[in-house]
Amino acid sequence: MPTKAAHPTQIDHPTTVLKALLERTHSAQYAVFVRDYNRHARTASPEMKAPSRATFYRWLNGDLGTRPHPGHRRVLASMFPGWEVAELTQTWEPGMPLVRERSDRPTPATVGDLAGVTHVFQNRPAFLREFSTSRLFDAATEVDGLGLSHNLLCQQYSDGDLADLLGRARVRLLFLDPDGEAIRVRNTEEGHAEGHLSEWTRVNLQVIAKHRASLSSDAADRVQVRLYDETIRFQVMLIDGNLGIVQPYLPRGRGLDSPTFVMQHLIGAPSLYSTYRQIFDDIWARGSEVTA
Repeated sequence: MPTKAAHPTQIDHPTTVLKALLERTHSAQYAVFVRDYNRHARTASPEMKAPSRATFYRWLNGDLGTRPHPGHRRVLASMFPGWEVAELTQTWEPGMPLVRERSDRPTPATVGDLAGVTHVFQNRPAFLREFSTSRLFDAATEVDGLGLSHNLLCQQYSDGDLADLLGRARVRLLFLDPDGEAIRVRNTEEGHAEGHLSEWTRVNLQVIAKHRASLSSDAADRVQVRLYDETIRFQVMLIDGNLGIVQPYLPRGRGLDSPTFVMQHLIGAPSLYSTYRQIFDDIWARGSEVTA
């Protein structure tokens, strides 16, 4: 009588460094990994989506492919600072350290070492080559902005996309008062013809007002605009409670020429994001509401 063929046995994969790191933080379940992946992706590579379940388990077993997508590499580097992506596929043996030791050799600073700063750009055009307005705002649900006239939103983001954003998100914008003293001082400092910055600000206020007028009452209530008349020091954009973009205003320099810093909110650690969140909140509390 012929014997039955034995059922194929499940392949026993060795424990990889990636799996050991995830088990150490109780993150080896797919749903937990996706949550952590998406949190890091918001700043490391916002266009990336979490890998599929099948891909996740291939990664756990040491198969990252011949060369993972650059976006995946950026997110994994953010999730596991100090580890090269190729090292995550190596076999982990019990007793091997999972925390990188300091050495005498200089190593790149981590996000924590830099108080949450993830990117630094020479000016706004360089920043926008890496972080398009679509990348910043297309999936945003909360946006807080402090600045002069908010050209990033009102001029550099398409009209249709801006309408979609205002229709779904909670948006709070602080504009420099176009009739105030601070904008006149800044206009003179940048060397513009009289009233130039005030006119740009009025145009952008009208852009927001036009879209707000077309919204339902509930959506319109989520879009709030205030004016302030104080020395302008920063352009600040805070997105979804996690991503911050900050530009200092340079003496006599246009906003386009200012260095641009990208930062993320660090939970349980000091971060510049928290500093600029406090600045926004303080000026928002002093601002005068625009209702029309």
